[in-house]
Amino acid sequence: MNTPNPEGNRNLKALWRQIAQDYDDIRREQEEEWASLNLEERIWLTEQLMLFLQEVERVEGNADAGYAPPTSGSPGRIS
Repeated sequence: MNTPNPEGNRNLKALWRQIAQDYDDIRREQEEEWASLNLEERIWLTEQLMLFLQEVERVEGNADAGYAPPTSGSPGRIS
């Protein structure tokens, strides 16, 4: 039977607080960086992201189309 570990719970809470703070800091930095871009730079960056997403969808579509689940052998084992 496991006994409660108050020290571990405090460490976990502190870790989650730090993760949330780091996330907020990174998000704030990204918002400031985006705000510093002019309209032309924002448009270019958005276009690049769209092209990247289209390429990912194309590659994933090809990968999905070529996927065939195993028909023999043990589950989880590559034959």
